[in-house]
Amino acid sequence: MPILSFTLYGDVVPKARPRLGSDRAYLPPKYRHWKNNAIAELTKQREGMEVNFPLHGVAIAIVLRGKHHRGSDIDNIAGSLLDALVQAHILKNDNMSAVTELSIRLHHGEDEPKIFIEILSEMPSPHTQK
Repeated sequence: MPILSFTLYGDVVPKARPRLGSDRAYLPPKYRHWKNNAIAELTKQREGMEVNFPLHGVAIAIVLRGKHHRGSDIDNIAGSLLDALVQAHILKNDNMSAVTELSIRLHHGEDEPKIFIEILSEMPSPHTQK
């Protein structure tokens, strides 16, 4: 049973490597646009929740439903979503002490793509333990 649930609409854009321009590094526009929209939507959904954000020590289940592109590496899919959760201040960070368990499932179908993110559990922060 999840303690928190978030939903994003549309196809996930896999995490992209920064590109090098003539004077700086930048992220590809498609990824940057997707990530900014995901952060805004997650932040909006987070508002009003009576939870002490950002979370630490959580198990996360991600379910992709609908017509998602299946040719992307799963680690890049996870990276996109975890980065958005961190930048929306839902997760403290996305290292292994902050995300203790991660699962990703694809339910491919003809429906419009959706992304369901469930926070399944939270462990107390090591800084607050006695």
